[in-house]
Amino acid sequence: MENKLKKIESAEHFVQWANAVNNASNKEICDLQDVFGHSSYADLYRIFNNDLSGSRSLVTFAINKCMGAEQFENFIKDWVAYRMNTEWQKIYDELTQELSDKWTEVQASLNNVNRMKLEFENEKAGLKNEVEQLTKRNTELTDHNDDLRKSLNDYEHKVLELEVDSLKLTKIIEVFQILQSHNLLTSR
Repeated sequence: MENKLKKIESAEHFVQWANAVNNASNKEICDLQDVFGHSSYADLYRIFNNDLSGSRSLVTFAINKCMGAEQFENFIKDWVAYRMNTEWQKIYDELTQELSDKWTEVQASLNNVNRMKLEFENEKAGLKNEVEQLTKRNTELTDHNDDLRKSLNDYEHKVLELEVDSLKLTKIIEVFQILQSHNLLTSR
């Protein structure tokens, strides 16, 4: 290796290390195993999962060649787990957003229903108040109508009494005129 890497700290270092492994002799493989071993597994894992994109096959082959099947399996298992978790998190985030959006719609609909219910209750209260006022007014008019009917009956009764009195007076006047015409009334 030309630059004599001490440890892998970037995607560029990982690719450089992988190229060195693929071109290395058995003696050089030991040095490259030391470079891999001195590198932070967290950094290697982060670089492998996030930064390699097109060079991942090269690095995967180099890990298998240099570090052996067990280390290769661990790395691939971790990478598959990472990919699964990433995909799961993406799906989870999408579902969470979808549920959040639906919840927002439901809340908006519920707020709309509550607003309509309040408007209905206000209109209902207004109508109830109007019905009460109309019922009260109807009762007042009915009472007034009853009073007018009673007054009318009283007047009709008085008119009948006056008609009877008028007939009596007419008869008295007739009798008086007859008596006067026959000079039956004497003047004193």
